Amino acid sequence: MKTSTRYSPEFRKRAVRLVREHARAARLRTLEHRIADLVNQAYGLADDDIDLLWRTAPPRMPGSTPAASRSQQKGIAA
Repeated sequence: MKTSTRYSPEFRKRAVRLVREHARAARLRTLEHRIADLVNQAYGLADDDIDLLWRTAPPRMPGSTPAASRSQQKGIAA
């Protein structure tokens, strides 16, 4: 028995919308990390200070650790 690979127009619309929403969310995360980096620079925070901020952040802190901090945790140079 052959199965059809056609999708309804409504399904395609939802799929396109979902892909766009994911792309926007990814862009927003990138911008939030960039802003955090700029604020840290403006305050003249050292890498150790930033790591301390993230280690002591509340458990429900929105977002995730900045890319530089993540790479340092893995032992990779930023």
